[in-house]
Parts: sequence; structure tokens; C-alpha cells
Amino acid sequence: MLDYNQIISDYIKIDNTAVKNIIIDLFVDSNYNSLPEFVENVVSKCGVTAMNIMVVHGDKWDVYMSFSSDNIFSENKGVLELVKKPVTRQEAENILANKVIHLLDTVDFLSFKTRL
Repeated sequence: MLDYNQIISDYIKIDNTAVKNIIIDLFVDSNYNSLPEFVENVVSKCGVTAMNIMVVHGDKWDVYMSFSSDNIFSENKGVLELVKKPVTRQEAENILANKVIHLLDTVDFLSFKTRL
């Protein structure tokens, strides 16, 4: 997922929020080789139980996230479809990355810090 990885990396590297600062600090001290993989681990600790893109038919993709009942992102428990109709792979990766960014931009900092 090249586009997804690039968008997430670019977003995190601009450390202009407390949430991103914590992510960067924890990533530096981690054994992860990839910042996007580390971010996926972080959001999973905060209640995202799954997130992915999957091919639906030919070159059309679906995008979804699944949340636990105790997620800190104010999302309902269960699967959240991020597209109404299948999109291209590049669009799917962009949609997923932008949803992760939205979650990190709007999460309550104290709840976030506590979960990590």
C-alpha cells in the first residue's frame, strides 16, 4: 500500500500536535521498521480492531475499518464502510489514510496517552 504508507508517513513526520509527538517518540524507541505499521499498532491499541482495503471486482476496491466497543475515537462498535461504492486502489488507500489521519486529529489527547 504505497500511497497509504506515504500519506501516513508524511502526516506523522510533521510533528505539530501532541498526539503526533507521542507517536514519533514511541516509534523511535520501538522495534518497528515502518512508521505506517507502527501507526496501525497504535490505533489498534485505541480500539481499531481491523482496517483494510480489499478487491471487490477487477480493479475496484472496498475500504473498511472495524471498531471495538471501547474505542476512544467516538465511533460505534462494528464495521464502518468508508466507501459507498467500490473505488480504485489508489482512491481506497487515500480514503483509508485520511480516515486514520482524521481519527488521530480528533482523538482526545488524555484518552490517547492513557491507552498507549
